Amino acid sequence: MLAESLKTTVRAAGTLLRELTGTELESAEIFQIENTDFLFPRVAAAHYRQGSLRRLVVGCDDDLALSFAESRQRSADRTDGSGSASCEEGFRILCESLHASLCRALTGMDQTRSLIVHDPERFAIRAKGGRQFYIELVTSRGRLLMLLGLASSRDEKMSRLEGFGESEKVKSRQLAESTIDFSDDVNNILDSLVNHEDDVYLRLPSKEGRQKVYHGTMIGFARGQDKIAQQRHLTLTSSCLQTAGHPLEGEKVAVIFFRRGRLLQFVSEVAGTAQMVISKALTLPLLRLTMPSKLAPGQRRESFRIVPELEIKGLVKSALILKGPGKPVQKHSAPFVLRDLSFTGARIEIHSNTMLSGFGCGREVKIAIELPHPHGEVKLLAVVHRLDLLPKKKEVPCAQIGVEFIKDARSHPGSLEKIRQYVLEQERLDLKRRTELITSW
Repeated sequence: MLAESLKTTVRAAGTLLRELTGTELESAEIFQIENTDFLFPRVAAAHYRQGSLRRLVVGCDDDLALSFAESRQRSADRTDGSGSASCEEGFRILCESLHASLCRALTGMDQTRSLIVHDPERFAIRAKGGRQFYIELVTSRGRLLMLLGLASSRDEKMSRLEGFGESEKVKSRQLAESTIDFSDDVNNILDSLVNHEDDVYLRLPSKEGRQKVYHGTMIGFARGQDKIAQQRHLTLTSSCLQTAGHPLEGEKVAVIFFRRGRLLQFVSEVAGTAQMVISKALTLPLLRLTMPSKLAPGQRRESFRIVPELEIKGLVKSALILKGPGKPVQKHSAPFVLRDLSFTGARIEIHSNTMLSGFGCGREVKIAIELPHPHGEVKLLAVVHRLDLLPKKKEVPCAQIGVEFIKDARSHPGSLEKIRQYVLEQERLDLKRRTELITSW
């Protein structure tokens, strides 16, 4: 489904360029991305409630927009002396034509929505979460830019009220095991991941020496290039392939995913890369991983966490910096309540009218936590790894944010050690209570 959605969208855009402007593609590129800001020269956007395409952001260079206007003028045998107006008209024609083409080409496309043109100076484009793909099509008249947000097959089936019970081979007994190492059970779960093109998290060591988490989407199975071994590999898209020096062959990768409310993970090695052919001029890079022999309980934080008994409050601050010279810096801050805490991260809940976009995945934030006496206030830098929206309380937005602490000199001296001492203290108290409960029987 993911491959077909990408191919259909690119094919519709390429046909539009060729038929309305007479231009052919000179080059093209596509990446799965996340936590990236964009400023398009011209921009329009739409969100869709159903179908495989859930978000579409379109942009183009002025010369390309002008070519669309000129094409319409030629077909109508008229002229328009306003260059600026022609660019605006051309971009409107591009948006209307692309939306109409996608409605015809994509099954189940939400036709009640349309692309809305925005001021590129004020409209911040943010790629966050999984299944975000950046596409750039280059012609002699300029670039056509697209940011696609795609639904998973599970999202699509849910929107059509279809179930999964009969199609999944994964049994509750398998998921109840602490570690799953029976080959048939492992293969059944991996087959389910691939068949539904499920989203996963990839945990990799970064250049700074700490663990970094990327989004990925399971695509299929492939055979290794070694003619003797011919080992089966997993293939997946991932935003980690966008980064320079992406995972090297032989590097260890932890793959983390949800299955029926349980977090599972396995460790694989990078077996190389592959390509998904989107069009003659365009291929999407894929990651190949060795097949795991077992699955284990997963945790994106690598240390145990505690849930505070007393209400602990704090303040989180974020700066949303827009790319481009002279662009404004939008600062966001919100009070929060601490929901859980570990040596390496925390889960916080905010209940505020502040813009939640300032706390999207990948954002660097400043956190101040008021720990109980005698630990006192701690101030740290952190990176947002998860943002979950919650039901509003008294019409005020609510969200839970998962963050990983940054371990470098920019954090206040002693803050991480204070966190560590507090977590250990609470763990000892909890262990003491459990021991007293057992001995009292």
